[in-house]
Amino acid sequence: PIPPKYSPEDKFGKYRRKLKREILSK
Repeated sequence: PIPPKYSPEDKFGKYRRKLKREILSK
């Protein structure tokens, strides 16, 4: 089975976190 680390949700989660960090930075 595919590990959860490579799940698309994780990728989206990291991307969303990046956006949140950018918003908080501004």
